[in-house]
Amino acid sequence: MKYKILGEFPLSGTVQISGARNSALKILAGAIVSDGFLELFNVPRVGDVFLFIELLKSLGVSAEFKSNGCLEINSSGLNSFELPAFSKNIKSSILFVGPLLARFGKAILPQNSKYSFDMNFKVLKSLGVSIAEKGSVFEFECSSLRAAEINFLSSTHTGTDNAILSSVLAEGSSVITNAAAEPEVDDLISALNKMGAKIKRADQNPRTILVEGVRNLGKLEHTIIPDRNEPVFYASCALFTNGSIVIKNLNTNHLTSFISKLSFMGANYEIISPSEMRIWADPENLFKPSNIEVKPYPGFMADWQPFISVLLTKAAGESVVTDMVLNRFEFAKELNRMGAKIEFLDSGIKVFGPTKLKGVITEAEEAISVAALVVAGLGAKGKTEIRNAEIINSELENTKEKLQNLGAVIKEKA
Repeated sequence: MKYKILGEFPLSGTVQISGARNSALKILAGAIVSDGFLELFNVPRVGDVFLFIELLKSLGVSAEFKSNGCLEINSSGLNSFELPAFSKNIKSSILFVGPLLARFGKAILPQNSKYSFDMNFKVLKSLGVSIAEKGSVFEFECSSLRAAEINFLSSTHTGTDNAILSSVLAEGSSVITNAAAEPEVDDLISALNKMGAKIKRADQNPRTILVEGVRNLGKLEHTIIPDRNEPVFYASCALFTNGSIVIKNLNTNHLTSFISKLSFMGANYEIISPSEMRIWADPENLFKPSNIEVKPYPGFMADWQPFISVLLTKAAGESVVTDMVLNRFEFAKELNRMGAKIEFLDSGIKVFGPTKLKGVITEAEEAISVAALVVAGLGAKGKTEIRNAEIINSELENTKEKLQNLGAVIKEKA
């Protein structure tokens, strides 16, 4: 399966942003620590969420979308502490281990050599968990989780989530220092507190999280916060196609570092309200070059840099994009094949503009890189073919429909 994009059609119209995938996944994992009934609204219908729902069902938990869009979850039927074999392909399945230990005192996680869980294992060991590698699985055991002081040497989103989920039912008070500050972490804290947890950020240092363990957690009604990646993706699509769109159901307070870059580059936007913005391009004006450095929240988000890199091919001059994780720049090789002039640096890329992209046959390994190529293809001259449809089907199928509603020409081919 592959998709073909016919470029140079300006996008126009209105698009609704989905709930945050990263919030939904961790709250779904947290459903296991509750012995009550959960009602979740604004849950994004994307590949990873559906996989997590299937994972919950394999453990005996019921989970079903209702006609009003609510995802109803009941963990009273939880009957297994062994994560299914397919979970080995989902790196974030590590988030289920702490909740399973809290319920059973045991957990089994399939191994995948592609993923390293060293940081997460350190968190679990500090809480009194023993970890054994047996055959193709990891076995975790702890008769009673105990509170701990957990310090991260560098900010880690998943590590912070794991520390919270694993300590919420631990005996005593845990302290998590150098914790991640992302809005999705706060959404997890909010959901757990509604269920009866006692979690807060320290008044003097918001990167310190205090968790007072409780005996059990109850029911929940919660609305997932808006996604932070989607609005930047659609804004980039509009700007790269010389279009004009209105983006709704977002949280502009979570996008300040991106919006400030738009201002610096000379892009046109209007904040209509905290949950709505308009963005449009003037084909007569080139963007100003800009230097981008990926940093933890509230800095520039790692998932945004492929989109801004595409936009910078239309900037009049040299721009530098830096990120300590270099494999996030694989998409740039494909952009060069499309006519971009991008030079690889020790810690990022240098983008020379302006250049005009042309459609080619492209391929990428990760969904975020595929999404960047979608942005490029929408503004490129001619047809762009994107392969690896299994990635697109699992992560971008919803996005394809929204783009088509905005006037994009995208065709699915066998």
